[in-house]
Amino acid sequence: MRATLLPLERFTIFAAAFRYPSMDVFDSPPDEPDPADVSRWLAEIEQVRATVSAFLEARA
Repeated sequence: MRATLLPLERFTIFAAAFRYPSMDVFDSPPDEPDPADVSRWLAEIEQVRATVSAFLEARA
């Protein structure tokens, strides 16, 4: 399961509220993604969601 979720780690910079504002992430924020990037990301996230759902259903 870790290997399935690990590629999504790169999205943390867009979704995490960091406790200490002086962290590098705020010193040099990432470029804003364009719509094509977001579309690819959504497809990737949906694929991982389906994989995790299937895993959980198999364990139920």
